[in-house]
Amino acid sequence: TTTENGKTGCDQCAPGKYTPTSGIAGCYECSAGKYAAKSAMSQCDTCQAGQYSKAGVAECSTCEAGTWSGTSSFTCTPCVAGKIAAASGSSVCTACGVGTYMPNKGGKECMSCPAGQYTNTMGQSKCVSCAAGTYGGALGMSQCPQCAAGKYTPVAGLTVCNACPLGSISISGSTVCKQCP
Repeated sequence: TTTENGKTGCDQCAPGKYTPTSGIAGCYECSAGKYAAKSAMSQCDTCQAGQYSKAGVAECSTCEAGTWSGTSSFTCTPCVAGKIAAASGSSVCTACGVGTYMPNKGGKECMSCPAGQYTNTMGQSKCVSCAAGTYGGALGMSQCPQCAAGKYTPVAGLTVCNACPLGSISISGSTVCKQCP
């Protein structure tokens, strides 16, 4: 390039582009997952985990909540069902805790299991109904307690135990009551 006073000079690469070696004509776009924040860079910097970039950009973008990325990423990946990324800029997805679940990919917040259901392991995409003979009387349960003696639940997924009718008995965890002899 010729300047106003007739001297020859070099053009600097614009942000998002670089020249790897001095004396080489032309600028190269930074590849996806990399960026050049300033002009006249000799190499591109790598996007950090939780960020991404398309080719030829001056800065990385932050991944939205519900997604994550590793270093040098060109896109963000939605969290799988059972895991979440609560904040933007996540480098990993976190498994939902016991008593909670996330049924969809791209989750931002785990949900408590409804009454009558539970999860007893982390990272679940659905809750399990409390078995017959047990009950789930609250939200977010990690296990279902057995019905006490004298009570029962005949089917799965109930939130309270039924009292045995007069003249019948049951042991704890019963699904039926038996007539007294």
